[in-house]
Amino acid sequence: LQPYLREMVQRTGDSSSVTVLEGTEIVYIANASVRRLVRLGAGVGSRFPAYPTAMGRAQLAFLPPEKLNAYFASEKFDRITEFTETNPEKIRRHLDKIRADGYAVVQDELEVGLVSLAVPLKDNAGHVFAAMNCSSVARRTDGKEMLRTRLDLLREYAGQVSSALVRFPALAHSIASD
Repeated sequence: LQPYLREMVQRTGDSSSVTVLEGTEIVYIANASVRRLVRLGAGVGSRFPAYPTAMGRAQLAFLPPEKLNAYFASEKFDRITEFTETNPEKIRRHLDKIRADGYAVVQDELEVGLVSLAVPLKDNAGHVFAAMNCSSVARRTDGKEMLRTRLDLLREYAGQVSSALVRFPALAHSIASD
């Protein structure tokens, strides 16, 4: 994963990561960062709640209905910043849109000043097993600009990562959570 993420960072000047969904949290399994002054560190092994993150939402949106219902039954939706969406019905509507659009954008919900665009990674059967993002600081860009300038590139790299993992299905399944 690292070569793809490093290349993404070189081309965009933004950070890029891959996470898997584990319970109600995302877990970082790969990360390439640019050096910037941000409070939130997101190295390999870092965990964050799924609902206020683009990568979390990009994975939640594609869960089977019974798993998504179980997620909503077990998650406490705490306000992390003043912009964090905590209303389960609004979050469900966000997930419906993400499922339709194939990407998630979140700004200021996990940390004020952080904007992230994420797409799901799919195995050879089309099941989402992880998510890949491009993230930046709001003083450089915003969600609309990220969509305009990064979505095609992020989808290209996510496709390459998914294709590489399809050649080694055991690897994709080893990082997928049940």
